[in-house]
Amino acid sequence: MSKISYIGSIDSKIQNNEMLKFARQTMNEEQFRKLYKSYRQLFWFQLSLPISAVLIIALSCIIFSQYAEAIFALGCAAFIFLFIIWLIISQFVVGKLWHKYVKLYKSGEHPNVIKFDLFG
Repeated sequence: MSKISYIGSIDSKIQNNEMLKFARQTMNEEQFRKLYKSYRQLFWFQLSLPISAVLIIALSCIIFSQYAEAIFALGCAAFIFLFIIWLIISQFVVGKLWHKYVKLYKSGEHPNVIKFDLFG
């Protein structure tokens, strides 16, 4: 992982932690639980493809060792294409509550407005 990518991932984690801390302070336990569940679902959904791809490519290279280079190259190319689609899908299918919360949080809305818009 490059230094810039590493710094970006740390910055993203810090921002997510700040948003979760704000949510914990402003929401009741059940509301926060629902929001945190949405956050975790999105997190694991986004990680599931890379983890699966690494396992499948590694096992394929081991099983079919004579074609390892071709399998690895094809697997990496397919992964890049699939990962882009996977991230786009994750924006619309999983973690809808978290995405809506982030949008409201970044717009600077009052905590009561955020809670009302999220949980009616």
